[in-house]
This record gives sequence, C-alpha cells and structure tokens, in this order.
Amino acid sequence: MAQQLQGVEADYLFFAAYLQKDSEQENWDVNGKAPPLATDNAPHINHMIPLKSDKDMSTLSSIVCIRAQRVHFSPTALSSMFEHRVLEHSAFYPSAKQPSLMTNCTVVADNHQGAMLRNFLDALEITGANTKLKRVILTTGAKQYGVHLGPPKQPMEESDPWIDGPGRPPNFYYNQQNILAEKAKNASWDYVVTYPNDVIGVAKGNFMNLATSLGIYTAVSKELDGQLLFPGSETFYTGFDCFTYSRLHAQFNLWAAMEPRCSNQAFNVVNGDAESWQNMWPKLAKRVGCKIPANQFDVPLDPDAGSVMNLAPKPPIAETAAERGLEDRVKPGKVEQRIDLTKWSQRPDVISAWDRLVAREGLEKDGLAKATWGFLGFVLGRNYNLIISMSKARKLGWTGYIDTWDSLSQCFDELEKEKILPKTGP
Repeated sequence: MAQQLQGVEADYLFFAAYLQKDSEQENWDVNGKAPPLATDNAPHINHMIPLKSDKDMSTLSSIVCIRAQRVHFSPTALSSMFEHRVLEHSAFYPSAKQPSLMTNCTVVADNHQGAMLRNFLDALEITGANTKLKRVILTTGAKQYGVHLGPPKQPMEESDPWIDGPGRPPNFYYNQQNILAEKAKNASWDYVVTYPNDVIGVAKGNFMNLATSLGIYTAVSKELDGQLLFPGSETFYTGFDCFTYSRLHAQFNLWAAMEPRCSNQAFNVVNGDAESWQNMWPKLAKRVGCKIPANQFDVPLDPDAGSVMNLAPKPPIAETAAERGLEDRVKPGKVEQRIDLTKWSQRPDVISAWDRLVAREGLEKDGLAKATWGFLGFVLGRNYNLIISMSKARKLGWTGYIDTWDSLSQCFDELEKEKILPKTGP
C-alpha cells in the first residue's frame, strides 16, 4: 500500500471503513454486526459536501477522503471513483499531488476494519505523508452506544461508557478508536470521531440506505392496494428516533476538521430534532398518495407475515442502571416487525407489483432485490427510543440543523430523478 500512496499528501484525512460484500447477510458478517441484528449504514463521505464558494474549494484542496470499501482497491479503480463523485455530485474534492489512492488492507483475524485503518496509517508513516497531515476524521456510528443490542441510556452522550467487557460482542468501532488514539500519541496530527445514526442519504448504485428501502416499500404498497401499513413495532411507532442526513454529516465533518477545539474528540452527529413515525408516516402516505387505515395495528395479517427477534439479555442501559436507580428495572429490547420486510420483499405479489412499476416508470429493475430490507426492518422494528444529544458540538459552535422529514423528502426527490423510485409529484 505504501508504494501506491507515494506522493499523496493532504492536511486533512476523512476515513470511513466498510467492506462491501455480495449480500446483505455477508455485509453484516464481515462488518462486525452480529447477524441478524443490525447495520448502521456508516456513510461514505467522499462525495457529500456541497461546494458553495471558491473559498470552500481552496479549503478542500488539501483534503484526502478515504472510502475504504473492499479488501483490495487498485489505484486506477479508486481514482476513477473519486473523479466520478466530484463530477456527479460537485462535492468532496479529493485533490492530491497524484490522483491514485488505495486502501489495500490485510484482513487480520476477525477485525477487518481495524486492519484497514491501521494499515493505512502505517502506510502514511512509510511514505512520510503523515508529517504534513493535520487531522484525521473517522466516521463510525451510534452502534457506539450499543443501539443494536437493545435499549441504551437516554439521551446518548459522548461521555457514556463503552458497551464492552465480558459477555459483550466485539465492536469494531472501539477497536478503530483505540488504534486512532494510539497512533495520534506520537504523531503530528490529531483526530475527530463522528457518531451518526440511522443515516438518510442517496448513493446511486448503492441500495444500502434507509430512504431507498422505505421508498420502495411505499411505492409497492400503493401499487398493491393503496394502503400504507407501518411494518415495524407498534411501540416504536409512537416512540422517538434521531436521524442523520448525509449532507449535514458531511458539513459537520468539514467544520470539525477546521475547529481547533474538536481535537482528539468524538461527537454525535444527528439532524437536531427528535422524530417519531407517528408524525412522519402520515406525511409519507400523503406524499405517495396512500391511505393509512384508521386502525392499522388491528388490520389482520397472515400469521407468518411478521417476526419477533429478542436482542441481548443485558441491554446497554444495564451498564449504568444501578447508579441511575434503575437496577432490576431495565428490560431487554426486541425487534418486532408486524410485516417482516425481508419476507415481504420475496412475496410473489410484491415482486409482480414492482415489475409493473419498473416497466411503467422505467425504474432500475434490481432495486427491490438489492434494497436492504433487514436494515429497514431493524430500524422500524426496535421497541425502544433512540435520543441522541448534540449538546457537546453545540457548545463548541456547531449550528447545523435540518428537519428530518425535509431531509427524507429531499432524498426521495433525488431517488425519483435517478429512476430508483417512481415519480410522485406533478
């Protein structure tokens, strides 16, 4: 790797490690998410920041963004990917003294992501590029708080204890952060870690995101009978979640790269509101022209339509329950899908409805098959809240905000333009 990084220099490095495999199950297996729990859709930030001025361009000219996705990337392939993103999205501008970047990582034991990061940082030392580097930005996610294991402490704050130790599954986020801190001790650069959650964004050719799966579910529901049933947990329907719009997250990364007080710190990055599906589901139905049954949770379904999955017997909140006066009061979480979306996506009537939409609207045919139904089922099926504090970043001057429904609606607009979803407006 060091040979292929010769001549690559930058002031700021953005790093998000994700190993893309051939199936959703393999993605979960390889990326450290104990199946069939969840994936947090860690965002790929190499194309997400919109350039607003020449000043932004000059700032970004000293940034290299690494989107580590496969065990091996040829220099030509990765360079082409960056060039495509710049032209298509007018976004992150990965300017360097040579356009060839590579993350060729040795997979060690069961920790691919740790190896990716360590190998890359080691390569920078070999080439000498680390001497000019000022800051590394590492993207992880709210799995930091064990949200995939059950109910966490609310609200989630960066000072909360890590959910590790005896009886806990490995969490590669912790390993990456330990590696980063270790490397920074004797380096000229510092670092920032970001924790986004339930990311809303658009990436053409990549169906692993919340908006695409949700949009396909609504489009097919309209095609079938015009009823939009919430497929997840009735408890969570009236509960609360915090989301991250990918473009807002990218803007945060740029701010954090330049803000001196962010040095060697980790930050939550969410939109700034707390949303509930009881609020957004009617808006979604109105957008696509569907109706929500007045008694949607009493609508009879096939006995095999749903599924229930028990999560960890010891939920994350149990780590600090005693000090909060909640000992023996916390309960394990569940994923309760009234309509199991993986099974739903395989139903003959659903496939036929999607085929009709593809033929009539000229959509991408493989959208239904490639959408990450397990991920969406987990996000909608959790029976506990996810409230994430932005206070730490706010105290340092971060003012970014977007209404979550607006961010989701903007993504639907983009997906319609890309012919991934059928057009809903005039």
